[in-house]
Amino acid sequence: LHELFSGTGKFFLGMPETDPYGVRADALYFGVQGRSTGTAVPSWPVGQGKRVLAYLHADYPHVEAVIQGLAACDARVIVYMLGGSRKLLDAFAAAGAVVSAEPLDLDALLPQADLCVSHGPGTAIASLQAGVPVLILPKQLENFLFARSLERLGVGALVHLDQKAPDIRGALFTVLSSEKHATAAKTFAES
Repeated sequence: LHELFSGTGKFFLGMPETDPYGVRADALYFGVQGRSTGTAVPSWPVGQGKRVLAYLHADYPHVEAVIQGLAACDARVIVYMLGGSRKLLDAFAAAGAVVSAEPLDLDALLPQADLCVSHGPGTAIASLQAGVPVLILPKQLENFLFARSLERLGVGALVHLDQKAPDIRGALFTVLSSEKHATAAKTFAES
């Protein structure tokens, strides 16, 4: 059966730099297509801290550690959480974050951000196209492999899902305080 496809081309959505299996010499990459964003553009919290945009899923097993980490890093945070219960959303708000009930307009908010926290490729690629470093909290293997490719590029960091007590606060601090990550993300956006 594999012989049926032996002479065909290999086409991939995505970019060679972020291919979790490495750049494939015989492949054609189409880039990121049809990135859609929401429409919500909440105001950033008042203050002097760095700006963090968090685009999260409520079923992430370490979501409480994310809340605690964001609260501890003295950043101004905007959060959208898919499937977030009232209790979770209130916890983010109590930690000082602006919580959006609607999906965020990434094109409007990312250029103002210093860091984007998300689970996988869609939001992360949008962030890198805006020149903003990322912290990836992968929920499954493909997202983990994608996040490893971003670490290799120096544009962000990842927190491994299987860690019993992940140091999300430390990962946030590392990326937020790293000129290396910020420069690499800006270079990625310009390429």
